[in-house]
Amino acid sequence: MSNIVEQEIATPPASYEAYLYQYINLDDGKIYVGIHKGSVDDSYNHSSTNEEFAKVFANSKSKLKFEVLEYGDYTAMQNAEHRILKKINARTNPMYYNLSNGFPQFAEPDIENCVFINQQIDDNVFSVVKEELQLHVEMPALQVRFQNDPELQKNIKQKIDDLRGCTDGCNPVLVWEGRGENGEDLRGDGNHTVLGAAQSKHAVDIPVMRIPYAVHCELTDEELRFIGNLRNKAPEIIKRAISKSDGIKYVLDMAKVKVPYNSQSNVTALKEFGFTKAQVQTILSEARQILETQAAHVSAGRIFVNYKAKPHSTVLDAKVASYNRPDLKQCSTYFSSSAVRFERVLATLYAQKDTCTKCVVVIHHPTVAAGKTWKTHGQPYFLNLCAYFNLDVEFVEMDMWMDDISAKK
Repeated sequence: MSNIVEQEIATPPASYEAYLYQYINLDDGKIYVGIHKGSVDDSYNHSSTNEEFAKVFANSKSKLKFEVLEYGDYTAMQNAEHRILKKINARTNPMYYNLSNGFPQFAEPDIENCVFINQQIDDNVFSVVKEELQLHVEMPALQVRFQNDPELQKNIKQKIDDLRGCTDGCNPVLVWEGRGENGEDLRGDGNHTVLGAAQSKHAVDIPVMRIPYAVHCELTDEELRFIGNLRNKAPEIIKRAISKSDGIKYVLDMAKVKVPYNSQSNVTALKEFGFTKAQVQTILSEARQILETQAAHVSAGRIFVNYKAKPHSTVLDAKVASYNRPDLKQCSTYFSSSAVRFERVLATLYAQKDTCTKCVVVIHHPTVAAGKTWKTHGQPYFLNLCAYFNLDVEFVEMDMWMDDISAKK
């Protein structure tokens, strides 16, 4: 058509059901937004019932720009059209020819509005006050996480105990006022904080940020959950928090330069790393066990064997292969003692069910502490499990230590 003087058509995908388009009247800037179920190459023009736009479109002297904005399923395009038209309220907007704001086919969160409210929360637009803890323990909550994390609750509890009940350092609990099923308040974020504080011996209150009903009354429950997830979004730069194993390694590294495992400098450092008093004691205790065991073996001219590295990994593979004996109706597999998976033992037996009735599980230890834990907890547990299900499973341990040839020389 001669009055379409400009075109900007997004590259279409290999297949699509419909597309979202718009016409711009270059003479006055007015716009018509629409969708079409079909190909961008067919003879379709528009479906507007606006008489003003019909006259502009039919006028050969008009100067129109045609744009294809998006492709996809027809229902998705209906929602995309609605998002655009609702945002600028095209139905009453003098710069749009559309007579309605479209008709969405499924509920979607208003992401832009949710992000705006979340930013207000981050900017402390809403005041934070201390409130009685028990009030929030009993308050109904909007659950957004797949499941609660007992370790996180325990960590919060211990940190509050270390501060003798002070909760000033807790992130404020988010409360949607009047949003409960019966008009009561609803906790929108901070479940772990509340449940962790509730386990503390000394906590009596907790910081709370309340969002007035007028702010969220038009938000759907799905939009409240969206904001709840925004409160726990993944950081742009992924950074794993320091673990107990990291703390133990720190103590062991300091021991190499003659710092006693239980020195005050180690205690102070571990607290600075964010560990609670209880966690510090656990780290020091496990580090002591490792150091004592290492000292006994080192004095005897022995070194720890890492079966993840060559040549020891080859020794491990050969050991496992030696127990794979179909002639004895026996199969084999191996695990680190810190990561035994019973379901994989069952899968190994099942895969060779026609030829094997017994499975030999070769165990190697990633650390001295893991070796001790295996002997006191892991192996007894799995042996009892096998006995209960009448499974013929034997556990064989690789040597943790080997002679240090260089030391002998």
